Amino acid sequence: MNQIKSLMSDFKSREIPFFSPLGIILFLGSVLYLQHVYVPGFFHDGYLYAALGKNAVFRGHWLVPFMSETVYPKFSEHPPLFFMIEGLFFSLVGSSFTAARLFAGLWGLVLLGSMFKFARRFYSENFAFIATFLLATMPFLIKKVRFPNLDLPLSICFILCFYYFMRITETKKLKHYLKFSILLGLAFLIKGIPALFILLAIFLFVLVEKNLRTFLLDGKAWGAILFSLMIFALWPLALWMSGEFLIFQEWIDRQFFATIVNARGQKEFEFFSYFTHLLKYSGPWFVLGCLGITKRPWSHATKLCIVAFGSMLLCLSLMKWKYSHYLLPAYPALCILASTFIYPFVKDRMILCKNFAFLLALAGAVTFAIFPLGVQSNRDQGLVEMTRQLPRLNQSKDFILVDDAYEFWAWANYLSFVYDANPRVMLMAEVKKSLEQFSDSIYFMKKSNFDQIKDALPPKIMQLFYMEKNDVVVLGPDHLAFP
Repeated sequence: MNQIKSLMSDFKSREIPFFSPLGIILFLGSVLYLQHVYVPGFFHDGYLYAALGKNAVFRGHWLVPFMSETVYPKFSEHPPLFFMIEGLFFSLVGSSFTAARLFAGLWGLVLLGSMFKFARRFYSENFAFIATFLLATMPFLIKKVRFPNLDLPLSICFILCFYYFMRITETKKLKHYLKFSILLGLAFLIKGIPALFILLAIFLFVLVEKNLRTFLLDGKAWGAILFSLMIFALWPLALWMSGEFLIFQEWIDRQFFATIVNARGQKEFEFFSYFTHLLKYSGPWFVLGCLGITKRPWSHATKLCIVAFGSMLLCLSLMKWKYSHYLLPAYPALCILASTFIYPFVKDRMILCKNFAFLLALAGAVTFAIFPLGVQSNRDQGLVEMTRQLPRLNQSKDFILVDDAYEFWAWANYLSFVYDANPRVMLMAEVKKSLEQFSDSIYFMKKSNFDQIKDALPPKIMQLFYMEKNDVVVLGPDHLAFP
């Protein structure tokens, strides 16, 4: 009994050796973000972005991203910087589901490090530990680091831009203006228009602080913004020099007119969708963040977090087209606000908090290593099992979806990443003629459609695989049916 009491006393009063507060957070983040790194199958945008990175390095499509000859032969939805970085990563480790998940997970760890940097500088190291712990354990973030996506590096640019902006307000040093402008330029090159939320938050902060005149007369501030736009301009300039400027025009049309103005055809307007999403998937964090706003007086950093989170949530809520990914850059600010409420209750128990986080990470690592938790994904299990059982499918590049037998974007993006395929669609009425003309193609159709033609199949065409859950038959040349 005395030994147990002694251990409990040590747990509350002695820090874990060899691990700094940031080290504990990164250890926890590694366990949470990388425990499933070898699991195939993820969100359909992940397949797309992984395919674009793969084709950058292995097929030379660096400036104009390429998915397949039939779908996105010239991808104009986003600037190419993220896919360039992903391509460089794949050049080092190869392209696979494991590599793609590792690439995403590393962005998550860099985000934690950036968050810790901001909170430690403008609050304290202990406060930074609490804030970054809250961010690391957010279920929504854990979900988003499971596949390559642009919102993770964009979130890093957000928090670091805010860091260097706050440093500018303190010192007015040229190096901070320069770092801010580079990061803002990178934010534009990663996702374009959403980077404007950084400038919006800063403008609102200046208004709240009643420093608008000082800001407007700050030549270095305007120079930093101009330099960031010059960095972004490297992309359209390179497109113009290579004769591909139409890609930039299409990007403007898709991002501004199609998404912001026309909401991609969305008719219904639901203002509170993001509020509902926050309560459903990040309820405790959202409630604590709202309570944190009530803690006065506000520091300068807290004011910036309030306007950053509030302005982004409000502007996104006013859009008809909504996507949960868009909220991700606002989560670091939310965790800062939540920590302003929590920290007074735990600041005298920080050793206990750090030891608890370390043991939580250690227990998670041991648990995931011993028990088969998180070793499967529910995403596109039929396609994943098909790939496992039919390794010869990579001999074909022509994959055909008949009568919307499978969700198109998940199907097309998966096949493009895994097989370098050229996915296309076809009506059932065209299949018979196509089977005679294109005998090497792979067809995906509902079993009811297959039953109509199975007795009249051309020679050497057979059922290769059946996705029972999706009720989809995979049809193709018989020589592909063998391991």
